[in-house]
Amino acid sequence: MARARIEDLEALYKTLEKSMQDTDLMISDVDGSLSTANEEWTSKGASEFNEAWGTFKTSLTKLCQAFSSAGTDVAYQHNKFAEGAKEADLHPVLAPLTSPR
Repeated sequence: MARARIEDLEALYKTLEKSMQDTDLMISDVDGSLSTANEEWTSKGASEFNEAWGTFKTSLTKLCQAFSSAGTDVAYQHNKFAEGAKEADLHPVLAPLTSPR
């Protein structure tokens, strides 16, 4: 029973880590493309998008940080469960996550 929970925590950790990385990549990709195209892309749609992107980017940054914080908490619980179940040698030690933002 403990083993199943430990594996579930490891899976959740990996999902949170990937989601954090994907969120960071989305921000970087959009920012990079906008910075090179904003001189040429001048329209009402461009202005509306840039305004919306600024607001959404703030939310994405907070989400990226939340994924990191949650992943760190899950890693701590995972490692403690593995240690408590005397199965630490059967499971990887999960490191705290650090948000790139």
